[in-house]
Amino acid sequence: MLSLPRKALRGLLAALFIVSILFTGCNNDFFNNNEYDTEESWYEEESGEGEGAEEEDWEEDWEEDDEEEARSPAPRERNGASGFQPEVHGFSFDNYGDETPVTNLTAAELQRLFGDKVCSNLTGGTCILTPQARQWMEQVNAYMDDGHCEGMAVLSSLMYYEQIDPADFGGAVAYDLELLGNHALQREIAYWFITQVTYPGGAHKVNESPMDVVNTLMATFDQGLDAGEWWALGIYKSDFTGGHAVTPIGVEEQDGGIYHILVYDNNYAGVTRIIEVDSRADTWWYKGSSNPAIEEDHYDGDAELGNLEIVAISPRLNMQMCEFCEARTVGRTPGLATTRPGAPSQGYYEVWLQGPADLLIVTDDGDRLGYVDGKLVNEIKGATFEVLKLFGGIDVWAQDKEPVYRIPLDVSFDITVDGSRLSEAVSSAVTLIGPGYFLAIENIWLEPGEADIIGIYVDGARQQLTYVTDYSESPIILLGRETEEADYAFMIQATEMTGWDDTFDIGIDLAEGDFFINTSYNEAAITFDFMVLRIDSEGEHTFSGTDLVMEPGSTAYLNFMEWKEGGTSMWLDMDYENDGEIDESFELFDEGGLGVFYWDLED
Repeated sequence: MLSLPRKALRGLLAALFIVSILFTGCNNDFFNNNEYDTEESWYEEESGEGEGAEEEDWEEDWEEDDEEEARSPAPRERNGASGFQPEVHGFSFDNYGDETPVTNLTAAELQRLFGDKVCSNLTGGTCILTPQARQWMEQVNAYMDDGHCEGMAVLSSLMYYEQIDPADFGGAVAYDLELLGNHALQREIAYWFITQVTYPGGAHKVNESPMDVVNTLMATFDQGLDAGEWWALGIYKSDFTGGHAVTPIGVEEQDGGIYHILVYDNNYAGVTRIIEVDSRADTWWYKGSSNPAIEEDHYDGDAELGNLEIVAISPRLNMQMCEFCEARTVGRTPGLATTRPGAPSQGYYEVWLQGPADLLIVTDDGDRLGYVDGKLVNEIKGATFEVLKLFGGIDVWAQDKEPVYRIPLDVSFDITVDGSRLSEAVSSAVTLIGPGYFLAIENIWLEPGEADIIGIYVDGARQQLTYVTDYSESPIILLGRETEEADYAFMIQATEMTGWDDTFDIGIDLAEGDFFINTSYNEAAITFDFMVLRIDSEGEHTFSGTDLVMEPGSTAYLNFMEWKEGGTSMWLDMDYENDGEIDESFELFDEGGLGVFYWDLED
């Protein structure tokens, strides 16, 4: 075997930082620069070109009277009205988060969204998700803990425009539907929620100016139920610390160049509310809260910020591009789809952070993406970020979800999870998902003022994660990888360390078929537990090991690809001097010590 590359440690040790990890952002052109040639693309239908139609240039602007309550307005002459009535075509329940027990995305929704390519196994017609698809679904479902506004805005519009029948969920119109106990409706709302960050679902936007939004909506509403497009309206706070989605239902021109965009806000069931646009100042303003008992905060912005937008709904009706799916020439299981023709060769990492800490991604060249002194910056060429529209629950302003960051695959970087603004110790989690693989760190414990760093190195068949900690027990670390024969996921935790800048360095080498652990920069032995999950044509299989001890300055290679279903043992090769030579091999037997994989602990 080759000696272990140390590239992932380069920035960590030189900077003498303490540890770790990642997620958030907002870029209104998140997917606009991606060029895909998709067979089912809405863009092809509109323009005849696989790379997508150009967005039209409309102009619009607005503002509001600070004294006027943003509730149902006095009747005026309408300049454009869709006919949508919140008390009929909106939902009777308010936007909700984790305070309401619901079912969000399942494997069935991901298969519907992306096709069979998200399935490791389809035996018996049931989709067993690939490791990275399962991790992606976990991230998305966790974000919906803060609200489902995008899903409610999109689904209510689709029901009104007769694209989806409310009767399929138990009512003649949307307002008839019950949420509690209605798992089909809960999953449908979750499905449309996530189309805000898929391609081409979230790609076609109008946000050049507030008046562009007004003019586009007026043109659409003039067509009534025959409208050629339907829109979800997104608003973001001026510092992009939060976003919300509503359903636009009408436009009214007021005196003095003022326009009212009438909306169904899913935080206010059965009520028509107003977003005010000032065409002269090119500004807009909106009050918002999910509970009348809570003081209303507000959103505002202008053309320069681009934080008022409408996003086309029709591209979401087609199957979406799966950017985290591995390209395969032949599926392992009958029925598995190959990657869609025309998929881009240049892919992206998606980086997610859960928790109230801030995230900062820094490349080898020193370019940054994330939060610096509380401000969101993006200096990385080709990188983007997307603020998800979430807000619901008791307090829509209590957000602890960062944007989703996207970084080109050819960029090397470290990830810092910064607790500088924390007021108390909290747990966070960071996930990186790329084509055919993922890396994740769960249960990162940060005290106020602490900053953890993760070094990530992915090069072809090798992916490596380096984590440095001052604690005697590491977070739970997961890695996943697709291969032609089977898909694998690994869960590992160091349970006994000295707690003084210990380095936890792990990775996967598909060329050698090894999962490796390196202790080159440690001064004392490390004890760890691990679990391997294999998904193949026969189903799912797990192998566990506990209380495995590694001395400093060595590398352990776990020959996971030699382990087959039904096997009870796995070989561990030890290189005690890190010279590339195997000094000793051990046969490990499945202990079943961890019992279930980490995902199952979350379910």
